Amino acid sequence: MNPVGAFANPILLARRQNYRSVMASSYDRRGGNHDWSNYLRREGREAVMMEATGPGCITRIWTADPQKGTLRIYVDGECIVETAFAEFFDGRPLTFGIGGESPENYARAKEEHLPMGFTSYAPIPFHRSCKVTIDPEDDYLYYQVCAQLHPPGIEFEPSIDGAERVIRGWEQGAPLVEMPSSFEEAHVLEPGDEKRLWRDPWYPRSC
Repeated sequence: MNPVGAFANPILLARRQNYRSVMASSYDRRGGNHDWSNYLRREGREAVMMEATGPGCITRIWTADPQKGTLRIYVDGECIVETAFAEFFDGRPLTFGIGGESPENYARAKEEHLPMGFTSYAPIPFHRSCKVTIDPEDDYLYYQVCAQLHPPGIEFEPSIDGAERVIRGWEQGAPLVEMPSSFEEAHVLEPGDEKRLWRDPWYPRSC
């Protein structure tokens, strides 16, 4: 499935998928509770948070409290995002959160029922590779970067701008997909009656 296609056509979500989901995070590699600022490696001043080969799509970026450092996202060898990590989440579609640990944020989260930290589900597709870094490395950074890795040969436009255009229209209420071939069925069931509406060959018990 086109990793961005489901935003334009949610019917695709019902199809059997053939991608692999992966996540890179700051978890303690030693098995303890030091779950911050653990990176894959250092490249000069940059600390590598996540790296994968494509085709694929970054589907989620989360951090508890981005206090310092420049976030860079490389797609197919080209840096397409370079911004202060704390500003990366400003104005992005499908992005939520009010920030990290402070008395003001705790009070606001409790009163307004808002999530702490920052989470962005805005997709970032890539054809061959992707890499996410922070420069300089933050010595107290909790993070997670999730991605879908697709089999070779999938074709889609590896454009963060193209993906965000689809999502912007979705957030503004634009029709996701025209369904002229959709159909309706009406059934009247008496108490105790049963009617099988659909059967999935992969899950015989479905109905």
